[in-house]
Amino acid sequence: PAAGDGRMLGTELEGSIVTDDPKGELREIVAAGADGRPRFSPVVVNATRRRLRVSVVSGTDTTDCNCSIAPGDSRHLGYYPLVPGSGIHVHDVARAAARFDPLAVGVDSTTGAVIVRVTPASLTVPAEPTRRDTPRAREAARSQPFKTFLPVR
Repeated sequence: PAAGDGRMLGTELEGSIVTDDPKGELREIVAAGADGRPRFSPVVVNATRRRLRVSVVSGTDTTDCNCSIAPGDSRHLGYYPLVPGSGIHVHDVARAAARFDPLAVGVDSTTGAVIVRVTPASLTVPAEPTRRDTPRAREAARSQPFKTFLPVR
């Protein structure tokens, strides 16, 4: 599949099917990890009421799909190496976010598919930052200027 900017998502899968007697119709199973390198292929299903943005983490690489998944829609994100630390990050327009571990969600052993169903319950809203620039905080900073960077008792 392609990202929102047109580039390919994930890595290419390629290989050869070799047979001694190629006659008639050939049927072979091509598995996502047939070459000994396990892969996963996230499919994100948006079961929320807000649009979602998605990034896929594989090893030290993070790929932003540069796409938006509408409520009720789903998106296939390509194939990625399945290594320790792999994950699928989602966030909505209200900054609610979640991280899914492909191994915890379940990777299909043949296709590599990982179906991630994002619900409102799976998203967490970040805590609001505490407001330090209040009149009381400004007055305290003026009366004890070193308190902003040194512990004052």
